[in-house]
Amino acid sequence: MITIIAKFNVLNGSVDEFKKMCCQCSAWHTQGKRQSCVQDIPSREDATKFTFIEEWLNDTAIEQHNNAKHFLQFLEDIKPLTDGDVQIEQLTKVPSVFCWLRDLWIFTIITLNVLTNYIADGSKGCNSNAVGVELEHFVIDKNGDCVPYINGVENIIEQLAQNFPKHVYSEGFLIGLSCDKYNITLEPGAQIEISIKPTENICEIENIYGEFLSVINPILDKYSYRTYNTRLICLKTKQKDISLIPKKRYEIYEQIL
Repeated sequence: MITIIAKFNVLNGSVDEFKKMCCQCSAWHTQGKRQSCVQDIPSREDATKFTFIEEWLNDTAIEQHNNAKHFLQFLEDIKPLTDGDVQIEQLTKVPSVFCWLRDLWIFTIITLNVLTNYIADGSKGCNSNAVGVELEHFVIDKNGDCVPYINGVENIIEQLAQNFPKHVYSEGFLIGLSCDKYNITLEPGAQIEISIKPTENICEIENIYGEFLSVINPILDKYSYRTYNTRLICLKTKQKDISLIPKKRYEIYEQIL
């Protein structure tokens, strides 16, 4: 940023008219692009002395301002109202480390408050001791490659569907299943995720997960597939080669990211 300090000496009896001219010039200025900040400040000790403090983005912005019709007219209008030449000084404004740290601290505090409030709003309170579990499963073929949705995980989900009363479709493709105890959904790379509904008994969670495995494992065996429910495995398939499930928002994500 470039700071310009301009000092004017106004003739006695012309202060009100000078202020009026300044207001008109400022009105024109604020209608343009926000490339600057301009303040006209009267002296506390002498009402005829005015200081303009301007902050400009760059030299191009200053040049555009100096050549603007309304500014040139302003300079002509104030000539009979002022005494002597205008004193002008240009400064380069460099933000201090203190200001940078202050702004970072303020941003951090605001962000933490927003996140804290967001999490607190979703709290169920202390009246329930129930715990739910979500587990993602990478489906891997016998060669160690990730199985895609089309002609792969799609077949598994369709065969699982006969055990679930509720089915979820996207773009005509089956991507989710639901029953009273748990839901089955697909992550972007066709990972199969089980979401076990909250229960107060850990053993019950284990039993429900066992029921899920008893249903899906026979289907996986037909295709010589296996699953891993951890992100710490070493996949042969590179991330860029993992195809996304047919869901519109994931297509948009891929285009943007």
